[in-house]
Amino acid sequence: MRAPTSASSLPVASAVAAAVALAGLTTLGGCKGKDKHASDDTGVVRVADVKAERAQARRAATAACIDGLATPAPPGALDGGLGALLDRCQVCGVSWQPVVALSRIDPDDGPGPDVPPADRAIAVLDACDALCSTRAREEIAGPMRDAAAGQAPSQPWRKLAEVCPDVMGTDARTIRFARGTWFALAEVGRALWSPDVTAAQAARRDAAALEFPLPPYSQVSTAVALPESDVLAPWLPRIGVTIAATELHVGALPWVEVTDGKLALVPAPGDAYPGVNVPLPSAAAALGDLRGALTGSKHRADADLSPVLLAPRAMPAARVLEVMAALPGPQFLAATRKTRGAEPWAEPLGAIPVSLAAGPAPAGVPRIAPTGLGADAATEIQSLLAEAEGHRDLSVLVLPAGATVSYLADALGAMHAGGVTTAIVVQEPAR
Repeated sequence: MRAPTSASSLPVASAVAAAVALAGLTTLGGCKGKDKHASDDTGVVRVADVKAERAQARRAATAACIDGLATPAPPGALDGGLGALLDRCQVCGVSWQPVVALSRIDPDDGPGPDVPPADRAIAVLDACDALCSTRAREEIAGPMRDAAAGQAPSQPWRKLAEVCPDVMGTDARTIRFARGTWFALAEVGRALWSPDVTAAQAARRDAAALEFPLPPYSQVSTAVALPESDVLAPWLPRIGVTIAATELHVGALPWVEVTDGKLALVPAPGDAYPGVNVPLPSAAAALGDLRGALTGSKHRADADLSPVLLAPRAMPAARVLEVMAALPGPQFLAATRKTRGAEPWAEPLGAIPVSLAAGPAPAGVPRIAPTGLGADAATEIQSLLAEAEGHRDLSVLVLPAGATVSYLADALGAMHAGGVTTAIVVQEPAR
């Protein structure tokens, strides 16, 4: 490849682009570090020169990343500021958007217009020199195309972890989170702990809270289809009660920390998410034990130990009320964002900020009973609240028979808009 000027005078962006274009040379040998100069003649870009330019650009990007670590997370961000961190820390000289976009594909909606073709995601891997062999490039090409089409989003990253294990840095506990977002954060982590980081930079890095919530993925890398809401609390849940039709799990929600250049799950007691499977009568004790064990742990200031209830949006709300009645308050309904935000994961986890309680209700508490299951229920709830007498911060919500968890989420959002902070939720008996 001919360069317009000598390799030593190439601008940083051009050097990075050239490095991507020369990725084939760096992988033919099978591993990093086995490439040779293309030529020593003037006017010919040499791989060694391009790598030197890229290393210089990486040092500059890492310095800028460290300078921005003290920047607070954007208000209301459900990712603890991870998306903003990745925007600031483009340590491979290119935007993370192509790989993050693959991590943001909603499993229900499929790929949106922001999802680039697979070759752009592979170009990001090339910019990071992440493909350790020709085999790696060949084996992830097909799965990456499938992921860009909204199918099997974890497969290209699992394959990358298999053939280039040092790149993804996953293990048996973290492989469920294998996505482009994990890859990007792993690259940032390596840059933040590189030998080029100065002592002053390391001090600022070590003072930062590099802990971020992860999606509540199961062992097979799928998530509960949570209800959607744009009324979400500013704090980050730490404890989850995951509700299925016949099972109930209590456990710490997964978080990741960046330390010593590696990614690891934030230590938490008990089994990995979804936690321990408990019978309903034992759920309160299991929750109390977990909260007690986590209370003494170090947390980010915006993390909260109030449990959130994770339930599929199509589940009958009656099942959630059954669990609510067995647990002490405060507790909150988990939801994901209805309007897509900047979080670098699909379906980020949040909590609707209305504390839930089971009946009976004290005398004089407003009783809000929408008449049906239609789309106008939220408007009706707000009208009923406006007409209610007494303090509305505590109100009774009477769900109509047949209400789902999705309906409950919409109703709680409307209650919050009407000034309710705590809702005693009951349900009409089926007729």
